[in-house]
Amino acid sequence: MLSSEQKATLDDYVNIGHRSTPGWLWQSAAYITALLGMKQIEDGLQGNLGEIGVWQGRYLFLLGLLSRENEKVAGIDSFVHSPDPEGFARRVENRFNLDASTAGKLTLIKEDSTKLTPEKIRQNVEGDFRLFSVDGGHLAHEVLSDAALVSQMMVPGGIMILDDILNSTCPGVIEGTLDFLRSPQGSQFAPFCLVGNKLMVTDKASADHYRNYLLHVIQENKDASIFRDTAQTISDFPEGVYPKLCGSDLIVVTWSGDYLISDNGGPVLIRTKVCDMHEMDSPEVQLPSVVSLFERSAAVAG
Repeated sequence: MLSSEQKATLDDYVNIGHRSTPGWLWQSAAYITALLGMKQIEDGLQGNLGEIGVWQGRYLFLLGLLSRENEKVAGIDSFVHSPDPEGFARRVENRFNLDASTAGKLTLIKEDSTKLTPEKIRQNVEGDFRLFSVDGGHLAHEVLSDAALVSQMMVPGGIMILDDILNSTCPGVIEGTLDFLRSPQGSQFAPFCLVGNKLMVTDKASADHYRNYLLHVIQENKDASIFRDTAQTISDFPEGVYPKLCGSDLIVVTWSGDYLISDNGGPVLIRTKVCDMHEMDSPEVQLPSVVSLFERSAAVAG
């Protein structure tokens, strides 16, 4: 399990701390990622954590905070689109090394992900992965290549997180994601959750497990602001009927208080509304501790 210090850092990062690292991350996606990562630990699932498309590490550091002592974190990025490639890479490494729970765990692979093989990645990070974010190139062939690469390195029960699936400026992500899910390799995977701008997929044998877990958490915590809208939407459907993607039932997490901080830390987007930073103190964007909510839901399930 995670140490008490690591849990405290995880709580802070999900609720507030992620704002201080440049990048893009919907808070709802951070929250659900943390819940699923802790669920994997509760299940006894072992594996590394990784991301293609690191930028300055806002999401990668969250994955790092979900890693156990014996697990490693891989960050893959050529940094060719960064205005300061060496500076970006150095900031990511420093962020990991300055925190006791992530120090020494990170390996940065500074290469074009579309030219990598599973064998090359395993030369740098031994073992396969239980959580892996795909956020590299946003053209269709790049998304397809990255997803196909990652799919070969997932442990049974591992979760692949496909970013920017609903980003209207990057339609290639939609095309590449669907191409992957409809390919012979990708057809072994099933999407089970759409949250923020991320699509969560896992092997077909594990999809029901994670889907049912999220349904349990949502129903047990439907008064929490992050789950109130989703619980109402689920109740509006006939019992047992859910949105589908590529034939798989999908839990779509929607939250009226969701927000995205821009890369420079300035404007905040709540749904489609640009607002001032002081609105971050609104009760609608204050969330319960993700660790406490996870532990409470686990106790109820037990």
